[in-house]
Amino acid sequence: MELTVTLLRGIPAALLTGVYSTLILLVSATRGCKAADPLVFAWSRWVLWCAGLETMAKGLEHMPSRGFVLVANHQSYFDPMILFRYIQQHMRYLAKWELSRIPIFGQAMVWSGNICVRRDKKSDQGVIEEAAKRIHAGTNIGFFAEGSRSVDGKLKPFKKGAARVAIAAQVPILPVAMAGVREAWPRDKLRIRKAKATLVMGEPISTEGLTSEDVDALTARVQAAVAQLLREGEVLLKEWEQKK
Repeated sequence: MELTVTLLRGIPAALLTGVYSTLILLVSATRGCKAADPLVFAWSRWVLWCAGLETMAKGLEHMPSRGFVLVANHQSYFDPMILFRYIQQHMRYLAKWELSRIPIFGQAMVWSGNICVRRDKKSDQGVIEEAAKRIHAGTNIGFFAEGSRSVDGKLKPFKKGAARVAIAAQVPILPVAMAGVREAWPRDKLRIRKAKATLVMGEPISTEGLTSEDVDALTARVQAAVAQLLREGEVLLKEWEQKK
């Protein structure tokens, strides 16, 4: 039964991803990556609908009008779609290089402005400089600071890349946490299940005047903020699930 449900939800979502990836690739190549934003937003909404993932958000009033580094926890492949569902601004991600090798989808990722990163420290400084340049040119940058999806839903230690980019660009970090997404599609299972998920956004954390010496302290501060937002999201989710 679970396999049947997964196929009924996953096949339409995969087909939509293929169609939208093609359109995003074409629009990005001919009109620029920002022109693809409406397609990215629509793809996110439709895939979440196909998956049966209901979402709600809190704290969206904290979102800066432009120029920020977003830092979120990572529980599922659905996380980027939830963020695009609520953050209707021009934003792209630092993503692992392996995703760029997926036919059509990978090319769409690259052409639409995402920064694909190899797990190679030699390229770190170049990535930071490129991300800061993108922010100054009008692209907000999103990070899943844990580096990979959490197996148990608990927050893992944050990597320092987001803090380094935000300090280099001198823009605020926007902390965000999502709860419940793992129930829809966990890392350790090949199944999609109907679920509810919450997104909670916190107040931006300023990096004005900070230097590279502040990276560790800023990373710790951001992780503490996301951890608190995750707790709030879990409470909000529990209250939502208990409503008839």
